Amino acid sequence: MYISFFYWSSLSIFFFLHFVVLVVINLSIYIKEVIDGDDQVVFEGNSSVKKVMLNRPRKLNTLTHQMISQMTKRLEDYENEPEVKLVMLKGNDKAFCAGGDLVAIYKFLTAGCNY
Repeated sequence: MYISFFYWSSLSIFFFLHFVVLVVINLSIYIKEVIDGDDQVVFEGNSSVKKVMLNRPRKLNTLTHQMISQMTKRLEDYENEPEVKLVMLKGNDKAFCAGGDLVAIYKFLTAGCNY
């Protein structure tokens, strides 16, 4: 009976630690996206050709309010520059853009912010 108790307690500790590791990994991915929020849209190019790259491959480049604001400001700047002839939109990794990030939009709206 003592062996079976030891077996079950070690098994439950194993599953608990496995759960904690999964939570920490998912939390670190979320924190990395929040911290690295400034490079969710990458702007590159020379004077006449500009490239705008959506950079959220884990989320299939879904758009957040911050990304839309960054792109709107930069695209308006490009529109007012006479030397810019071409703007390329690109998605990082396998997807261009899967639409809007509904979770991020919900969090943005429930935080009391307005568009």
